[in-house]
Amino acid sequence: SNVVELEVVTGEGECRVCSPSSHPDLFFAVLGGLGQFGVITRARIPLSPAPRTVRWARVVYASFAEYAADAEWLVTRPSESAFDYVEGFAFVRSDDPVNGWPSVPIPAGARFDPSLLPAGEPGPLLYCLEVALYQHQQQQPDDVDERMGEMMRRLKYVRGLEYAADVGYVEFLSRVNRVEEEARRSGSWDAPHPWLNLFVSARDIADFDRAVLAGMLADGIDGPMLIYPMLKS
Repeated sequence: SNVVELEVVTGEGECRVCSPSSHPDLFFAVLGGLGQFGVITRARIPLSPAPRTVRWARVVYASFAEYAADAEWLVTRPSESAFDYVEGFAFVRSDDPVNGWPSVPIPAGARFDPSLLPAGEPGPLLYCLEVALYQHQQQQPDDVDERMGEMMRRLKYVRGLEYAADVGYVEFLSRVNRVEEEARRSGSWDAPHPWLNLFVSARDIADFDRAVLAGMLADGIDGPMLIYPMLKS
């Protein structure tokens, strides 16, 4: 959705301009083709003003079914009443500093209170839904408060296990870099950490959680286990 047009040199040596409406097969093949379908020589990408600040929030679930339902509801919202960013991850129900709940709270210094977890959900994993709203120059903080509050009230997360911080846009974009820096300082960055991306259908995601995440990976992987919905094209 960030690229509206490409200029591509194909394997036959032809220079073509393509877009979602003109030569769409070439356009989408080149975007995800790792250079196998042509060489991109020009891209048209629309720009927009960067937001001033970001309201960054994390909420915790003990039930995967409720986590998945809320995440799917959020990504299907119309843009005017949606978060600007929705992602999530599974983590271990323990105080392990890497795999467990200490990895969840924001900002630094916030505490995770495990006594708030419901007794009826004893599984080995918990789930964190991570969302963000951008505040642009023309917006007032009250606008962000109202939108955030309206959407958060509808979510079925564990009350009391919600965390939020207002951060600069660059700081928000750099959040993964800080995790990498911490891993380098601790030495864990140099350990093997294979990276695997999978698409799992909504129909099968509960079985995947039960068999793979909660079954095979119940002790964590010493790294992030991201799990979040995406809309079909």
